[in-house]
Amino acid sequence: MKTKQCPLCKREVSELLYDMHIATDELKIKLIKQKFPDWSEKDGICEPCHERFKKMAEVMDRSKAVAA
Repeated sequence: MKTKQCPLCKREVSELLYDMHIATDELKIKLIKQKFPDWSEKDGICEPCHERFKKMAEVMDRSKAVAA
């Protein structure tokens, strides 16, 4: 099986995720770019990195809602 390397964590994975939508994933993309400034949406990310940054974005969204 051919693998690809995640540009963030460098793991070898079977596929990368590219389908991040600006409207729904804006905070997640911002968090990734803060930690990995050279990363671009066209680079894709692996599922574990996607989940990690998704959880970080959800926590930040909840924190904003509580503070409001």
